[in-house]
Amino acid sequence: MPCLTCHDVTQYHGDGTEYVHRYEGPAAPDCVDCHSDVEGGADGVMQHMVHGETVACQVCHSAGAYKTCYGCHVGKDDAGLPYRKTEPTQFQFKIGLNPQQSEERPWEYVLLRHVPVARDTFGFYGEDLLPSFDAVPTWKYTTPHNIQRITPQNQECNGCHGNTALFLTAEDVLPDELEANSSVVVQEVPAAK
Repeated sequence: MPCLTCHDVTQYHGDGTEYVHRYEGPAAPDCVDCHSDVEGGADGVMQHMVHGETVACQVCHSAGAYKTCYGCHVGKDDAGLPYRKTEPTQFQFKIGLNPQQSEERPWEYVLLRHVPVARDTFGFYGEDLLPSFDAVPTWKYTTPHNIQRITPQNQECNGCHGNTALFLTAEDVLPDELEANSSVVVQEVPAAK
């Protein structure tokens, strides 16, 4: 689908309000803007009735892995020229706890991606330059644009339930980032049905 299928032109340049981050304002677009029959499970789909208020639409309708970036480091090479070096990216699909929970985004479970920051990202310039590293998760709320009606995880309940590979667990988080991500890590994956 082209962008304008979901996003009207007023969303391209903001709504006139300056937000601190892209998820501060209302969800735009909200899936139920076009799929109003899904709200509260009015369409008769059991998953919508059971999970509509607790699981973001993208969790079930994102088609496959999403790009996740890892540590980025900066410095200067032997000639004195600045550089950035990033660790290899990975395509992953991780369901985690919602770090942006609000009236507009009430879901308990959302999709997350890792951002390219590490505790020593600026290590070249000095020590402990990110003293508040543990204050925010390195696994961030994301809204992928690979939405499809039918996906592997929505074919049956056990597409997600009991599928530990889909959920962000402590085993998925680098040891140095566990404290920063404690609010988004899923402690107990929903049991298989």
